[in-house]
Formats: sequence, structure tokens, C-alpha cells
Amino acid sequence: EDEAAHVFWCDTSAGTERLVRLARPQKLNHFPGMLEIARKKGLARNLAHMRALFPDQFDFTPRTFLLPEHGGSSSSTLGGSRRATFILKLDNGSMGRGIRLVQVAQALPSFEHGNLVASEYLDAPLLIGGRKFDLRIYALVRCCNPLRIFLYRDGLVRFCTEAYQPPCAANLDRACMHLSNYAVNKHSPAFVDAGEAGDGSKWCLAAFAEHVAREGHDFGALWGRIQRIVSKTLISCQPMLRYHYKCATRPADDGLSCFELLGLDVLVDAELRPWLLEVNHSPSLTTDTPLDLELKSRLV
Repeated sequence: EDEAAHVFWCDTSAGTERLVRLARPQKLNHFPGMLEIARKKGLARNLAHMRALFPDQFDFTPRTFLLPEHGGSSSSTLGGSRRATFILKLDNGSMGRGIRLVQVAQALPSFEHGNLVASEYLDAPLLIGGRKFDLRIYALVRCCNPLRIFLYRDGLVRFCTEAYQPPCAANLDRACMHLSNYAVNKHSPAFVDAGEAGDGSKWCLAAFAEHVAREGHDFGALWGRIQRIVSKTLISCQPMLRYHYKCATRPADDGLSCFELLGLDVLVDAELRPWLLEVNHSPSLTTDTPLDLELKSRLV
């Protein structure tokens, strides 16, 4: 509410009305229109549009259906692929809330009245110590026209606290086996606070890079693929960002009135192929472990 502030930081998304009220040299920590990829349905739509145009370049997300929009087609798909597992997420969900795993078509109709996405579950993840994990990758969008993105050279590796087993009817509700969200696993008795690098239920990305190298793999090649995923994901919504920004700013604006810190969740499969799971427009800056404090302080 302080109109004299230099920087406006809010944990919710910001509309064009907030940007219209800015005076130079004030800055806002969100781009109007970023929900085009920060909401799960928007992300699926935008990447599907790009995949239709460039199928070989936009093949880094699991097959995804929108519910209830694609209710009929998704039900028939599930029915025709009995062994396929789908993960259901709320469009605006976060921290693992409202996530369910389903395998059969009969399980789907009860969800079709919600605002959900159903993504094919990646059942051959890379494992470390028998546990599934994902990567939290941080990107800073500095400008939307031209698009300028900076990638943080560190990040978080977040582990499940139960040993992984391929999904089956008996373990679909085992959240700490299938969901690597920190908000889910921190309540598990098996959660281990991060100690030294490469220890505990949460690592820094540098520790993961060392592990990959010890296993004889090329982390540089993996990081390059992750970089391209980040770039292509932002490219998919750049026209919308540019449109909203132009509508809400003065002709003399320098193009730098907004910036945005994004947290992208990436899963690496057993073939060392990265898959984008979702994009967060207000990634947690909570520092409840020494690792978080160190890593996120440098991030800020």
C-alpha cells in the first residue's frame, strides 16, 4: 500500500491494474499474464499449442488432459490403458494439496466436476537410494520484450521419504512414495533434515551434479536440456506477457518495470531425460533448514 516504495512484492499474482499504478522507477515482482504457465491448465494449453506446431521441440511434458473439458477423451484413454497411471492435480493447487493417483476409468467421473488436470504418471523415474525425487529449478524473468531469462545455477533436490515402487492399486495413496513435494514429506517420520551436501531428504543441486558425475553421466548435458525446457516454456507464453505489459505501461517505459522469480519442478527419468511437471510463480522462500537459508539467501 506504500505508493512511495521502490519495489512491490506480493505472493499472489498481479493484474494489469497494479502495473498501471506504478511510477518510474518502481518495480513489481510479477508480470501480468504469467498465470498462463503458472496455472496447470494454462501451462498444458500453451505447451500443447506449441507442440502442435513444433512436436520435436515441445515433447518435455507428460501427456495431460484438462478436466472437465476433456472428460470424455480422458475417460476413454484411461479405459484403454489399464496399466497407465494418471496424477490428478487442482488447477491452482500447490504444496501437494488435492493430488490423487488413479489407474482406471471408473475413478475419473467423480473428479470431472472439479477444475483439474490429469497428467500421465512417469513411472520410470531416476532413483537415488531407491527413492524418487524432483528438482526445483529457479529462473528469473527480467524482461518480456525482448524475453530475458536468468537461470540460477543452484537449486533444490527434493526426495520422497518412502522407497519407490511402481504404482499399483495397493500403493496409489502412498503420498510419500509418489510425491516429492517438501510440504508433503516434511511431516513423514522418515524425513531427514539436510546435513552435509548430498545428505538428508533435501539436497542442493550441486550435490546432485556430483552424484550424477560419480555414476558416469554427463550432468552438463542434462543441465543444457533443462535450460532449453525453461526457455521454451517461457517462449510459449511470451506473446501474452508482452501484450499485457504493453497495455498497462506508458510508451516511455523501459521494459523493466516487472520481474518474476519462477520455480520450475523437473523430474528426471531413468534415461536421464528431464520432464517439466509444473511452474510456480511464487516459489517458497521459507528457510526452515540451514540448506534453505543458504541457498535461498544467495538466490535472492
